[in-house]
Amino acid sequence: MRRGRFIADDQIALCAACGGPDRARLKKHNAWFTPQGSTLYVMRALRDDFGITPERWKDPQAGAGVFGWAGRQVWPAARGSAVEIRAEEAEHLPRNYDSFEIADYLETSVLADSENLIATNPSFEDALGVADKALRELRDGGHLALLLR
Repeated sequence: MRRGRFIADDQIALCAACGGPDRARLKKHNAWFTPQGSTLYVMRALRDDFGITPERWKDPQAGAGVFGWAGRQVWPAARGSAVEIRAEEAEHLPRNYDSFEIADYLETSVLADSENLIATNPSFEDALGVADKALRELRDGGHLALLLR
């Protein structure tokens, strides 16, 4: 597993045929790719090491949906939802979540007591805001998992 800041230039190169990503937009939203292996490891640890088996869970800064992909692998019966600020990610999200919203999570209404688990890789600048809001959206006994770099 690679450590430290991760931007997958090899993944970006794969996107060259479609014109590649808009690097200025990625930088504006502090959008970096989260490795699938790291995400799957986190989700399996939540299940296997902590016994977490959510009925409903949310990824509030979904990106292309890697947490949703991992969530479907680990908890196929759980209902996953996502919020993502970048509209261009909408094409990826239906494969990985049962529902999604294109919006800035920090600007959406708090859905109190709505989720068993909130798991995401927020930007470092947004991490405290995401944690504060997510804690208000968790059901009693719910769990918050933030993968921070």
